[in-house]
Amino acid sequence: RATALQEQAKADEQEIQARAAVTIIDEQLKAYQNINWQQWEDQDFVASQRGWREYQQLKDLRQNAVNEFNSRYQARTVRAQQEAAKRQQETADHFKKIKGYTPEVEDKMLDLAARKLQVDKGQVRQMLSPAYVDLLHLAWIGEQALNVKPASPKPQTPPQPLKVVSSKGNPSPRKALSEMSMDEY
Repeated sequence: RATALQEQAKADEQEIQARAAVTIIDEQLKAYQNINWQQWEDQDFVASQRGWREYQQLKDLRQNAVNEFNSRYQARTVRAQQEAAKRQQETADHFKKIKGYTPEVEDKMLDLAARKLQVDKGQVRQMLSPAYVDLLHLAWIGEQALNVKPASPKPQTPPQPLKVVSSKGNPSPRKALSEMSMDEY
């Protein structure tokens, strides 16, 4: 993952440099924008030819820089589309791992997210990742729990008083222990 991030950062840097090269060349080309080439040639043929050659070279450099930028931009776009498709597939697979999964449950979970985020379900589906599916599932369960109406309380009958239970095997003493003889004890 670290290597992939470094490669992505390098590719992004190269794309930025290609875009900067186009911008720099555009600034240099502005110097030739309002030149009357015929008049300049009539005034100083050698200088105008040198200027024309530089202008043509800048145009060629610009085209090469634009091609380089477009190539890098397209590569980044394709990579981003592939990553998004992979994440969406992983997310779809992760939905199916949820206990009690059915397509209806998935639809209800997406409805919840769309309602809370105020976006449509298609956008929610694009934003989700496997980790967020778990969070969304818990949120859906929580919303269901909050929406359950409590049952009306049943009238409670007062508890019956406890009955005193005595043992039949050991009759209770009729005298206090201090009054009994050793045999009675």
